[in-house]
Amino acid sequence: MKRLAIGESGRPEPSTPGDAHAPPALPVGPRNAVTPASIRFIYWGRPGNECRAVRVKRIHRPHTRCNLGPFFKAVFECTPFTRATLPEGPLMADEKHVALTRPADAGDPLWATLPARDQERLHRAMESLQ
Repeated sequence: MKRLAIGESGRPEPSTPGDAHAPPALPVGPRNAVTPASIRFIYWGRPGNECRAVRVKRIHRPHTRCNLGPFFKAVFECTPFTRATLPEGPLMADEKHVALTRPADAGDPLWATLPARDQERLHRAMESLQ
């Protein structure tokens, strides 16, 4: 059986069974929404402990022009992280979009690095879900 793994190029590459590691399932919310837990899973386990939230840029209510989905969407500025590796070098980003699917998401450890004012904004937005 041929095995593929995501290599340093960021693309699937042939690998031996001993070189491949299958991570546990990505934690996502209802309808496979990217949740705070999934952001922690993806970025905090990487070398350099990347993608720490710096400030909340916007919070979009559900079913609006900017957010057609059924959940609140938080757009936050974060420390720079590698979104992809291209032949020319890494493609960096400093913004993330996260779906807040339940009130408890406002208290997620992902937001621990935010200023108190931004944490309060998240809690106020999520109170309307209760």
